[in-house]
Amino acid sequence: MLVVMSNGRREVLLRVRHNGSKRKIDLFHTFEPPKARERRLHGKMFRESSICIIGAGSLGSKVAASLAREGVGHFMLLDNDVLWSDNLVRNELDEMDVGHHKAVSLRHRLLRINPAVKVGALGMSLTSQSAVQHIAQLSEIISTCDLVIDTTADSGVFRMAAAICTQKRKPLVWGRVYAGGLGGLIARSIPSEDPPPLTAATQLRAWCGEKGMAPPEGREHNYGVQGDDDDEPLFASDGDVGVIANRLARHALDALAITEMRVHPEPAYFVGLRKGWIFDHPFDTHPVIFAPHEGWEMGSTSCAEEGVERVMTHLGVQDDA
Repeated sequence: MLVVMSNGRREVLLRVRHNGSKRKIDLFHTFEPPKARERRLHGKMFRESSICIIGAGSLGSKVAASLAREGVGHFMLLDNDVLWSDNLVRNELDEMDVGHHKAVSLRHRLLRINPAVKVGALGMSLTSQSAVQHIAQLSEIISTCDLVIDTTADSGVFRMAAAICTQKRKPLVWGRVYAGGLGGLIARSIPSEDPPPLTAATQLRAWCGEKGMAPPEGREHNYGVQGDDDDEPLFASDGDVGVIANRLARHALDALAITEMRVHPEPAYFVGLRKGWIFDHPFDTHPVIFAPHEGWEMGSTSCAEEGVERVMTHLGVQDDA
């Protein structure tokens, strides 16, 4: 039997146990939890911010969870993939989510982190060959967001997001985890500060070209790279992805904040996690400053159909509908 005694200010819980003719009473003192306080440095600032995250895989799931903890109040998650057991080595999700769509499961995960967060989830396949309705739908979603984050490492998805962000004058942040856990890239493109995302990506490729080596992209989906001769392939670990996700989340918050509050002063960084490629040692970091470039749209078109047409023309996508 459980008995609660209260004087209106304090409660005492008694647990009464009977064993034959014997009776034992255990006393439990209850306590009042502390009043909720803002634990994040700038949580209130980001509470009204809305972020669209394209990709709910290893990198995207960790970025979303980190931003939810930082106080971001509104999310739109886009991913058409399903979570399988072999994804769990690096994903924020767990065994309970296997067999479910990543975006939907990640929505539940963010709500467990912060029940007050507003989260939408949509299974949408985004490639340069997407149907017109997908471009129109993504354009509408981006129009309602303050920031877009691409974590897919898919060039077609990036081009589509970049074209729409340019047309809608929305900041875009993107990240890549390189094969073998060598490191990664975090980059941002903010209207009126940086060149449009496609131009910024071209400048990043040119920067790598000057080094004489392309980034080690690795095998699709598993961040793997084959070593020399018969060496076992190297794979990025959960910790490797976590480091890049942490910095990418910080880069996203910087894109939402005023210049004086930014932690990362430069728009792009190649971040090393071990020796290899352009990195001489772990945590060897190479900042990249973009060259000035015009190209952002002067303003969002008032005609949705015209906006979709301009994005399609920018991407070279034909209307097959």
